[in-house]
Amino acid sequence: MPDRIAIRTGTPISSTNGNTLTFLYPAGRSGNDYLQSTGAVISVRDLQNQYNQNVDFTLAYGEGQVVLTVINPNLVLPAARADGQKPPFGDVLLQLPLLIDYANAGIYPARGGDVYIFT
Repeated sequence: MPDRIAIRTGTPISSTNGNTLTFLYPAGRSGNDYLQSTGAVISVRDLQNQYNQNVDFTLAYGEGQVVLTVINPNLVLPAARADGQKPPFGDVLLQLPLLIDYANAGIYPARGGDVYIFT
């Protein structure tokens, strides 16, 4: 199962309007823990849809964070609800597939969405 990171934005994000969001990795993770080339998805409950890496957005992996850039001109990630009521339908959920080396596969339980490499 991929790591899931939620973020709330105060303004809509699109390919023409401040098109980036920065997500901090979960504690103990870095960019090296993820399959960077493909497989990440984002979802927003307001939109009731899932969007794919390299089609709707790109990711730039850093040491402590990943920067999402919206590239689909039809995708607008909504701002979170201003009234703060739960559930926060405007939260953007980023799912990053873990990259697990075969040598460490016994340490990590098998979960759907993870990518195992054989070296």
